[in-house]
Amino acid sequence: SIMALSGSVTARLFNSGFGLIPSVAAGLLAACLCGLFNGFMISRFRIQPIVITLILMIGGRGLAQIILGELFISFYGTPFADIGSWKIGSTIPVQVVIILFLIVTTYFAVNKMTFGQYVEAVGDNCNAARLSGININLVILAVYSSCGFLFGVAGIVEAARINAVNAGSLGLLVELDAIAAVAIGATPFTGGKARIIGTVIGALIVQLVTIIVNMNNIQFHYSLVIKACIIII
Repeated sequence: SIMALSGSVTARLFNSGFGLIPSVAAGLLAACLCGLFNGFMISRFRIQPIVITLILMIGGRGLAQIILGELFISFYGTPFADIGSWKIGSTIPVQVVIILFLIVTTYFAVNKMTFGQYVEAVGDNCNAARLSGININLVILAVYSSCGFLFGVAGIVEAARINAVNAGSLGLLVELDAIAAVAIGATPFTGGKARIIGTVIGALIVQLVTIIVNMNNIQFHYSLVIKACIIII
């Protein structure tokens, strides 16, 4: 839903005459604010994460449709569409560069920075982290804001790739693939240890299944069953 929201904000501003960079920046800011809202509600009021994120999943897409104001907006032939088609050296899609940059940055933050240790400590045992002097509220806010930013990047890149924004379908059910990728990558959902490289491998496996199903004219529903079996294994 945050993907849809960031894409809708970007689309509305871009179509209203704002430049590409201000529109993209506003879309990313909207996504960060959504993540900040999640983090604030969880850290300040101790609302269960599954509850508050479910609320935003439902309300966020409705808000995205309100902001967009139309069924969909097309970007075909505009500078915004170039984000989805531009290739570095006429070979490497710009999306690949963005993905690799985010993977490296996230890996470094989690495994090489004190912040990453704080995140794992809070995820493993929140009370122990608090007693050891970690500002758990600040860590939670930072994590959810970062997640919001990444959702925003995903929404804008996906909108540019398909040259359009449809608030009702952009990013729809992509959270299931994201959860599957994390599970396959062996990151425990109990918290405490993030496996970045494992998640990348999991994402590649999930996407590979989707591509194979599409290329062989197999009904999409079968890919869901295959992904479920892979997660179990």
